[in-house]
Amino acid sequence: RERLPSPVTRYGSTDSSGEDDYQINSHDNNCNHHRFATAAGCHWVHAGEEEEAICRKLKYFFMSPCDKYHAKGRYPFKLILQLAKIFFVTAQLVLFGLSNQVVVTFKEENTMTFKHIFLKDYDESSDDSFAVYTQQDVYDHIFYAVDQVIIFFFLTEICNRLSLLKCVGVNPMTIPQGPLTSNYKNFTLKFHKLINVTIEFQLKAINIQTIINNEIPDCYTFHITIVLDNKAHSGKVKIRLDNQASIKECKDPSISGQ
Repeated sequence: RERLPSPVTRYGSTDSSGEDDYQINSHDNNCNHHRFATAAGCHWVHAGEEEEAICRKLKYFFMSPCDKYHAKGRYPFKLILQLAKIFFVTAQLVLFGLSNQVVVTFKEENTMTFKHIFLKDYDESSDDSFAVYTQQDVYDHIFYAVDQVIIFFFLTEICNRLSLLKCVGVNPMTIPQGPLTSNYKNFTLKFHKLINVTIEFQLKAINIQTIINNEIPDCYTFHITIVLDNKAHSGKVKIRLDNQASIKECKDPSISGQ
């Protein structure tokens, strides 16, 4: 509402001798003098109309949005745009975090379920130290895991890693009518040179939590590996279950009802 830079007639600083450093003739009507703030300090320079216009633009440029509004009555559109950008970016981050949390939780819960289903006598409290100590226990845990997989009717491969890799394939194509076949159990482990036994198979699952938000559900393929680790040859065979998930959007979903 008032002039941004105003002409002055005098500015000075007095040293120890009392003399003025700068003096301006107040009767000189042919020029204007203005104060400029720079990194080196404040200086007085001779300015014409063009310099005065630049000075006004600079002062307006460094004004706060409120001062700009009071000076020209313009709404701070740039400020509103920046705030809108911050809002949308924050919303995207929140939605991404929530979606990622759903994925992580779904995988962790499935992994824990697989451990209870495929590992014999599994105990969560002894997860890091879950192991067996006799040859018969090794066979029992192998057969138990494979039997559980057969119940789920999926391809299974049992690998005994000795000096060479040997595999026994199990491929149940139909639902067993009677007791589970035990043909795959016709093998013998040479424990004196056994490094580890791995049981590998895949399971598919659908995460339907996204349906609540009217989104297409995610289809998961879990690559599960059960390892009986005997590389230490200490008499303790450690058992662990690893789960790697690959995720993709389900194709041709068909959902009805609630």
